[in-house]
Amino acid sequence: VNKLVELVQQAHTQRSATEQFINSVAKYYTPIVVFAAVIMAIFPMILNDDEGDRKSNLKWIRQSLVLLVTACPCALLISTPVAYVCAIAAAARNHVLVK
Repeated sequence: VNKLVELVQQAHTQRSATEQFINSVAKYYTPIVVFAAVIMAIFPMILNDDEGDRKSNLKWIRQSLVLLVTACPCALLISTPVAYVCAIAAAARNHVLVK
């Protein structure tokens, strides 16, 4: 049983080539997208002379949130490790060793 647990933990700690690639891309992509969204929300407010133009400010904040949601790599970042862990856990529950 200890050997099985050790093999499952070893399989869990090793990353696939796809997961490594996604993590390396996301390391640069995510901060760029967040920075772009912050600039998109704040820069128009700074340039806007009329500080009372609340509708315009809210529009740019909404647009920056849309950018964050649509460009978010969370689906890729979360789905890859979760799929591996779920598959390994399901296999371990069924007494199947995956190497």
